[in-house]
Amino acid sequence: MMVSLLTACPFAITESTPYVAGWQVLTVIKMKIDGPSPDLLILNPSYLSQDDVELLKRSGVLGRVEIVDTSTIGRRGPTARALVVSSEPLERTVIVDQPRGVSAVYVQSRNRVDIFPSGTPLHRWRLRFEPRADGRFERSIAVFQEHEFGWSGGSLIHW
Repeated sequence: MMVSLLTACPFAITESTPYVAGWQVLTVIKMKIDGPSPDLLILNPSYLSQDDVELLKRSGVLGRVEIVDTSTIGRRGPTARALVVSSEPLERTVIVDQPRGVSAVYVQSRNRVDIFPSGTPLHRWRLRFEPRADGRFERSIAVFQEHEFGWSGGSLIHW
């Protein structure tokens, strides 16, 4: 009995570490509204699950939505998805918490980011939205993800 406990214990500690340490695997799907539509019209929906589409609809996103980039960070722990929808160029840096183990919609407007649904469990790690000029596009938005080793990401949503 003692031998099996000693051999199982390191495995249990290794497997529970991501949950205790707060690690997670975060996928960020960056989108922008590129035109009006009375309904939600996703131009290239291949990166979205049916649950993602339903969540976007429930959050009230309308218009022609184009997916511009996706990224995943983290290797262990529960999974989370941040569906970032940019509705216009950003004027100032905004920092918000990541979803914790769930999917959430982040609607970015001129000077804020709103998270849907309300009451979304939030992680201590954050997402940072920064206005950027990148040479070709004067008003791009960089989205960075915080993780156990600092910040990464920074892919651009061009305006």
